[in-house]
Amino acid sequence: MSLPVIVDLDVYRGDSWSQVFRLSENGSPLDLTGSTVAVELRDPRSGTTYPLLATVGPDPGEFTVTFPDPTDPPPPGHYRWDAQETNAAGVVTSWMQGRFHMWRDVSAELVA
Repeated sequence: MSLPVIVDLDVYRGDSWSQVFRLSENGSPLDLTGSTVAVELRDPRSGTTYPLLATVGPDPGEFTVTFPDPTDPPPPGHYRWDAQETNAAGVVTSWMQGRFHMWRDVSAELVA
């Protein structure tokens, strides 16, 4: 497997959203003790960035991504995203990247 792995995400603006990822090496959960994970969206046209909240744990090899403020997600549009882990020794690994499509919510649209 070559890194980063491509993971495309579709999210409806206004919905409660979180995404759990589980990292493993040779079939065993990756030890994320002391690690931090940075996740960010980038609008490829304007270059505007939107950091996401990444929480490591509680299970081994697991981290969860959410919006920092669920009441104020990024506006509808097409973004690029990636997730980078920095382990306790300071080694940075880009585990995944891809497209992130924020769809307009039809029935209960938030004002962008």
